[in-house]
Amino acid sequence: MRLFIYCAGGVGRETYDIVNAADPDRKLWSEVCFIDDGLDSGHVCSARQFSFAQFQGSFSPTDCRVVIAHGEPSVRKSLLAKLCGAGYSLTRVIDGGARLSPSAQVGAGAIIYPHAYISSNAVIGENTIISVNSIIGHDSRIGKDTVVATTVSISGNCSIGSGCYIGTGACIKEGVHVGENTIIGMGSCVFRDIGPGMIVVGNPARESRPNVDHKVFRSSK
Repeated sequence: MRLFIYCAGGVGRETYDIVNAADPDRKLWSEVCFIDDGLDSGHVCSARQFSFAQFQGSFSPTDCRVVIAHGEPSVRKSLLAKLCGAGYSLTRVIDGGARLSPSAQVGAGAIIYPHAYISSNAVIGENTIISVNSIIGHDSRIGKDTVVATTVSISGNCSIGSGCYIGTGACIKEGVHVGENTIIGMGSCVFRDIGPGMIVVGNPARESRPNVDHKVFRSSK
């Protein structure tokens, strides 16, 4: 069974490193490859790279599993729809240095980085990223396609909607609900519920403006 990492940018290369550390002898995956429509065929990190058309023409859904490695929630969502529409299935990538409670649930397509901590009864949705040194408190729920950046602290009993981006170093108080498609700026401290589709920044975090175009990174396509 082959593993394909969809997107060969920074997150993709980091994901490749996590996979190599967890499976250096290729006992789980016979080969690890990249899919990236923005690159010509070739190699990334010594791994073979294909466009999606080349991938679809060469590998059947029964031959492989895919993980999406992009830091933009809206792109993660669109690539998931593309893969599912073509019949491909996601897999999880979890670093061996992450700590997950036995009662935690992690959805298909999730990428869990080194030193992340997923506490008891936490639920990590499909196609999410939990980055380095981030903490997901007990009984908290992270929606699908959401990206939790580095050193984020989400306290217990929180609910984070789908398609959110939680910026580096942000903190969320226990019991807070964050609506879908919300961006929380880096270093922000969230003490109250946030409605859907907003950009919030500061300490205490305040709504800055609506997240109209659903983009975190201005260069994202």
